[in-house]
Amino acid sequence: DTISSNHAGRIWVAYYSIRDRLVDGLQPHPWIKGLLAKLPSTLLPKPKAYSMVVAYDESGNVLENLQDPSGRNLGNITSVEEYQGELYMGALNGDAIGVITLPSP
Repeated sequence: DTISSNHAGRIWVAYYSIRDRLVDGLQPHPWIKGLLAKLPSTLLPKPKAYSMVVAYDESGNVLENLQDPSGRNLGNITSVEEYQGELYMGALNGDAIGVITLPSP
């Protein structure tokens, strides 16, 4: 999931959500992360609805950066596939597929 290639040098990555300051702040404290991992998922913070897919070239340079900060159209994208000039996106919890037409090269 989350990574696909158009087999012409473009690699697409779907990002489920943006980084969370609280989670980032826990990185230096692995013992706290261990405690949180034992909590029921209903008590953990939910990821923010956010749509983001990025295309990279084979050297890791960003070619496209597509984002919808509201996440209303298709939030928490988990899969992305380029096919015949269009980009298809899906989400685990969604009941729709997002499609956008890519600009001509």
